Amino acid sequence: RELGKSEPVDEKTLFAIASNSKAFTTALLATLVDEGKLKWDDKVTKYWPEFELYDSYVTREMTIRDLVSHRSGLGTFSGDLLWYDTTYSRAEIIRRARYLKPTSSFRSAYGYQNIMFLLAGEIAAKIAGKSWDELVKEKFFTPLGMTTTNTSVTLRKPNENWASPHVVKHGAETNSVVRYDVIDNCGGAAVINSCVSELAQWMRLQLGRGKYNGKQFFSAAQSHQMWQPNIFQPISQAGERFNPTRHFSAYGMGWGLADYQGRKVVSHGGGMTGMIS
Repeated sequence: RELGKSEPVDEKTLFAIASNSKAFTTALLATLVDEGKLKWDDKVTKYWPEFELYDSYVTREMTIRDLVSHRSGLGTFSGDLLWYDTTYSRAEIIRRARYLKPTSSFRSAYGYQNIMFLLAGEIAAKIAGKSWDELVKEKFFTPLGMTTTNTSVTLRKPNENWASPHVVKHGAETNSVVRYDVIDNCGGAAVINSCVSELAQWMRLQLGRGKYNGKQFFSAAQSHQMWQPNIFQPISQAGERFNPTRHFSAYGMGWGLADYQGRKVVSHGGGMTGMIS
């Protein structure tokens, strides 16, 4: 769990799962779609009237689906320094996104966007009338038995079963323990901390296409929506040589999509300082 100490990692050890939080946000949106409170192709301004991006056309046309598909026209990680290690509120980060210049035309290219996912989570919270953190706990953590999973490293207490972040610092040959990133203001894009045994229940829900232990959390139809390509990602010639059975790579809603030896693969990753999931 921490270099220089003897406590082992086990199935209950908490890690930052970072961007694997995104699928929880799209699942929250899916429950709202099932309840008739939201449509994937609704305009963002319907729920967040103050929303504004650099291009007025994009502001006007941006949908919920666009927010969670990485096709806003903003570059990968564009604006991340607005939330990374800052004290800006979630609303202030979203407000400042209007000054970010796009790197491609709207819906034409993949650009991995944390701020758009943050906004998607805040829209779900606004519709539900509670914070994103309360909502994800109520809708998923509690009913799935994810009792230690949480949405802030500030909840970490001494001697609890948390892994520490480790990095190899520039010029060094071995790992060093570093502090946790406090990124509570990134909300629905990246803030969940969880463990193997509890994420296994989340996996069972996903593999059940929205059903877990006989309870339907979101419909199979919405599972299908989240696992459909919304923006394609190019595969390089080197990538083709490395994996000759892969013919497409795309992003759905909170999930990456590809093929491997004739099978559809649904996956995601996450990373913060010293933590990879």
